[in-house]
Parts: sequence; structure tokens; C-alpha cells
Amino acid sequence: MRPIWTLLPLAVLVVLLCDTVYMQGTGNIVADCCLRTSDKRIPLGAVRAYQIQSQNNGCPKNAVVFITKTNKQLCSTQGLKWVNKLMQKLDKLGKKSGKKKNTARGAGERRNRGDPPTHG
Repeated sequence: MRPIWTLLPLAVLVVLLCDTVYMQGTGNIVADCCLRTSDKRIPLGAVRAYQIQSQNNGCPKNAVVFITKTNKQLCSTQGLKWVNKLMQKLDKLGKKSGKKKNTARGAGERRNRGDPPTHG
């Protein structure tokens, strides 16, 4: 029978391999994503900016994230008529988002001709 200290390097190697496999499996998780959205209307006076969340960047669903004047993030369903109108109003006011989220454009930024539409 071998002394236990000879098995220690093997045990360390197994732990390191398991940790590496686990980290590779979770490498695409984005921590700051909306997991649920709401269809409840948000008044223009409560919002200072918006961001667009995309599944293309590791989030579970597409959403529009409105940032309130108290810095709360409200996740809304992308493509709703009132959501699009609120985004347009914020664009006209020239309000910009303080943070970028995925491929988000701050309010007031225009999309380029080749950019995909923001609704959908």
C-alpha cells in the first residue's frame, strides 16, 4: 500500500481539471442580463435612458432596458409599440445611456445603415 502523501499530487490534478472543465462550461454567462421582461408601460418622465439587450451577446432573451432617473433598470419586451415610441422619444431628447450593455446604443445614438433594426 502506498503512503497517502504519494496520492496527493494526483488528487490536486483531478481537482484542477474539474475546475477547468466547470469554468469552460460557464464561460458564456453574462451576469447583467434581464431574465424576465414586463409589458407594463413606463412613463417618459421616469426614464433617463435605455439600453438594448441581445441574445447574440449571451443574454437569455432580447429586451429593452430602460434606466430610470433613480438608476433602476426596468426590462421591457422588445418590439412593443409603446417601447419603440419611448425609445424614439428618448432619441429625440438626445439622452445617452451612461453604461453600455452588450451591443446597446445609448439613447440619442443613431444606428448605422448596416446595423440590424432595434425592434423585433
